[in-house]
Amino acid sequence: MSIVENQQVFARFEGGTVYTAEAEGKYLVLVNEAAMADLLDATDDVQAFGNTLAFNSSDERAEYLQRRYGQILEFRRAFLDD
Repeated sequence: MSIVENQQVFARFEGGTVYTAEAEGKYLVLVNEAAMADLLDATDDVQAFGNTLAFNSSDERAEYLQRRYGQILEFRRAFLDD
């Protein structure tokens, strides 16, 4: 199974999407901020808007996601619940 087939949306934000996936025994976070590429000139490096992070366990990945995106998700939940 390829990463593309295996990925799940974790969160969508203005400018990009964060996915999770598993591959080759690693727990992945794939960050795609390609929507920001529209702001660049044609000569700029669009690849700078994608990043893949690999973790050894799902707990390690969950800890990173909470640390990196937890406050944003809590704000969105509070805003949407009102």
